[in-house]
Amino acid sequence: MHDTVLNKQQKTRRSKTIDAIIIIADIENSSQIAETTSASTYNSMIREYHRIASRAVDEYSRTSKALDDAIIYKRAIGDEIIILLSSRDRRQLINFALNLAVLLEVEWSRSRFNGRRIREDESPCRLRVGIGHGRVTLAESVWDQGYTPEGYAIAKTKRIETNAGADLSEPHILIAGSLKSLVQDIKGIETGASEVIHPIKSIGTKSFEAVRIKSYEGLYNEFKQRIRMTDRYSRWFTLGYQAYSAGDYKEAYRCFKLAVKYRPEGVLTLTNLAGILLYLNKLDEAEATLRKVLRLKKNCYQALNTLGSVLVKQGRHEEAEQVFRRALKSNPEYSISFYNLGNTLFELNRTEEAEEAYKRAIKLQPDYVQAYCNLAALRLNQERIDDALRLTNKALEINPHNEVTIRQVNYLETLKTGIEFVRRNKLDKAVSLFREMSRSYPDYPLVFYHLGDTLFKYGRLDEAEDAFKRAIELNPTYRMALCNYAVLKKEQGLIDDALKLTGKALEINPKHKVTIKLIKELKKLKSGC
Repeated sequence: MHDTVLNKQQKTRRSKTIDAIIIIADIENSSQIAETTSASTYNSMIREYHRIASRAVDEYSRTSKALDDAIIYKRAIGDEIIILLSSRDRRQLINFALNLAVLLEVEWSRSRFNGRRIREDESPCRLRVGIGHGRVTLAESVWDQGYTPEGYAIAKTKRIETNAGADLSEPHILIAGSLKSLVQDIKGIETGASEVIHPIKSIGTKSFEAVRIKSYEGLYNEFKQRIRMTDRYSRWFTLGYQAYSAGDYKEAYRCFKLAVKYRPEGVLTLTNLAGILLYLNKLDEAEATLRKVLRLKKNCYQALNTLGSVLVKQGRHEEAEQVFRRALKSNPEYSISFYNLGNTLFELNRTEEAEEAYKRAIKLQPDYVQAYCNLAALRLNQERIDDALRLTNKALEINPHNEVTIRQVNYLETLKTGIEFVRRNKLDKAVSLFREMSRSYPDYPLVFYHLGDTLFKYGRLDEAEDAFKRAIELNPTYRMALCNYAVLKKEQGLIDDALKLTGKALEINPKHKVTIKLIKELKKLKSGC
């Protein structure tokens, strides 16, 4: 690759500093490919990538009206492409950058390299793209390699690109958070939630924010007609894969169905089709598709994980547990399987096993935010408020901009304050705080449980009963709410009602000593002993 705009006068200078939009794109899992294939195959892949990227940049630059007065610089280093865009109109540049990122992804998806992988029933290699901006120095290399882009802005964009990889359903394009306002009005894209790019202590980089392009369906539609493959199966698979990546799930479903028509027993295609069916909530069709995959490939852990998720959505948690355990036997290092298993066990009220599963997921993936949050929810269910708060704060450290986690931390801190009011016998303040929380968090059963418990201590039994009822309505398996409501019924002299409530609590946890003791007391009262 070469400079496209730097003229001879510029090249005689030792360096030039520009304010630039920076695009860094490289091949996902390229290091793994290097380890599992021959040097000639790997080098052939890199050369093909360079040709495709260079042609795409040159072609789009010639046809784009956004670049009339822009400087464009491009460079290839191994599997990494660096493109710099400099112009006074940054909004036009970010528009160009996003279009170019999608074009690169489309062109690479139809490469000979990826076509061969698809025909061999292997997942195609996607591109990871990071888009940043800042001051960049174009300096003459000490290795006589021509001008090399340098500076902190390049390092930050490289960190964005590195974090762009995700599951199939997540587009692999991340932009610097400071550019988000410039993309709001671009037709054909949708931005997702903020993500935090973590520091690398060894080189002194700081944490900063980036935003994932959640969907680029509109931009993809402009380029998808370019996808032409040597055989129909590869073409429909590639179209489906790209549509899924772009967030166009209905189009992905149509394309994968056509790909299956040309290869009815393609494990890769069927597994991807099932993922789309799950997303579209076509659960019966998804299950049938996954059962077919598992007949073809018994221990396909990706298919097992998707099947488990289908069964959970259908409310078949016991079956889902066994499927997730099969997935873990097939791949014991897959953190998502442990996380899914933890969720399923939590639903089955087997909290100790769920806790162990979440811990295993976190051990395998220390930045697994959702695993920390769900383990915190488990702790909260056990009334271990301090532990829940510690875990949620840990999740917030990993992603300080996650609105759901911020809300959960605020909830836990307020709940802890209310419980402290009760401990110090400041019941007026506690009731007032819990009532306020019940308006802010109307779907949180723990709030209504503590409101009912505090009102019960206050002697306001009718109000306490309403609060306990609401807590149980929100969570029918809330053992502590059932037991405390039973004690309230006991105070009202309604022993049969109290026994019914404690009977439900015992079904949830047959070995719970406090519940068993309460049932014995109620039976004695009923018998008049």
